[in-house]
Amino acid sequence: MNRAFIQSVFRNVIRIQRGPAFRAIFVKNHTQASIKILSVGLPVSLSLIGLSINAKTDPKKEVRDLADKLFDEGNYTQLLRLLVEQESWYDSYELLWRVGRCKYHMSKDVNLDKKKKEEYLRDSLVNVERAIELNRDCGPAHRWAAILIDAVSSLDGTKARIERTLTVKKHMEEAIKLMPTCAMSHYLLGNWHYSVCMISWVEKQIAAAVFARLPEASLEEALKMCLKAEEVEPGFYSKNIVLLSKILISLKRDSEQVNKNLILVVEKYEGSEKWYDKEAVSEAKTLLNKLGVKIPA
Repeated sequence: MNRAFIQSVFRNVIRIQRGPAFRAIFVKNHTQASIKILSVGLPVSLSLIGLSINAKTDPKKEVRDLADKLFDEGNYTQLLRLLVEQESWYDSYELLWRVGRCKYHMSKDVNLDKKKKEEYLRDSLVNVERAIELNRDCGPAHRWAAILIDAVSSLDGTKARIERTLTVKKHMEEAIKLMPTCAMSHYLLGNWHYSVCMISWVEKQIAAAVFARLPEASLEEALKMCLKAEEVEPGFYSKNIVLLSKILISLKRDSEQVNKNLILVVEKYEGSEKWYDKEAVSEAKTLLNKLGVKIPA
């Protein structure tokens, strides 16, 4: 892997300033027709949050746009209510994978008990698998299937997780095939390669019993996927920066760059309310401590 290319990608990460890109929905003409459509075609909850549907617009698209806005804001409770209030939502792959995504994030609430967390995860997987049944070319559903199969199989123990690891990979690869510019899908496949390369001795024995030999994975491929994710969307995800650093540590490369980027994660995402940013900051601090690097005050 070209060192100059790696460093250029990291520079792009540093330059990026994250900010919420919310989709705003504006309706200029509140005609009687639009009010009528709102009252008979959509749940009351939409009117309560100020969304009007013009007679010429697609109500389903408006719902999806609002759902994505609520997701970006982290308003998962209201989002879930919106999605499941839609008529025949269980027959819409676009709504199903969004329900799965929402429940996955709701499962990350630290105040949830173990039983409720597991319920959210298992329900999420059912929703996403249903979405794929309805449309096998739905890229987001494959991406979330990969995430949720891994999460649910983890609940069932190490052997179950290893048994489904190739299924997880296939969904990641399908997501990339269908959405080549989806940075998160590249990150997920990079994380898969890294995780397989770093499994413990006990896990290797289980994998050998299940597959006869370990699934093929490499740190170089992990690095390639994570760099591709940054190329597609620089600075898109705090955990990708941490993963890139972990890969480079394992490869014993670019230690100075690793330190800079772990410090970047701490400085940029400290105080974030998002669970994944909190995890990234915590892991970055742990790695910096192991490396003997002091975090600037």
